[in-house]
Amino acid sequence: MKVRSAIVTAVISAIIALMAMLQSEDAVSLDIYPYLEGGALLDESDATIAGGGFVINDKWDFGVNYASKGDTDTGTHDRFRILSVSRIVQPGWFGNHAVGLVGVSKIDDVPMVGAYNFNIGLGIQWRTGKLICMHYSSLNVYEDNDGIGSCKLRLNF
Repeated sequence: MKVRSAIVTAVISAIIALMAMLQSEDAVSLDIYPYLEGGALLDESDATIAGGGFVINDKWDFGVNYASKGDTDTGTHDRFRILSVSRIVQPGWFGNHAVGLVGVSKIDDVPMVGAYNFNIGLGIQWRTGKLICMHYSSLNVYEDNDGIGSCKLRLNF
């Protein structure tokens, strides 16, 4: 049942993002590229995180990540999944190598955050990838809101 709801959430998010994009002036071209990424959870954690996704027109990021079972400074967690949709922001810093992400995410049952969260990221990009640090938080919508932080190396294809 969880897999079906994750698929439905991802499909609906993709449709909404595509509809918004097609109504914009960027509708002339559709540039989609996939990526793989891997890294570590922060907050004094011994867990790793890995996943993949795709980017549309360098403006929208759709990702799926899996974190391994591990311990953090706020407790122990089992393996969990993060589904995210983010708007990519390129402020033009450092010769256009700085990149930011702002979005929403659905996170499996984990004690550090609620099921639905906001995410923000900051990183450095180059043509073939990114080094990006992300933070996921429910902004105190849920009682458990320690947040989840990660740093990942992303390779574009």
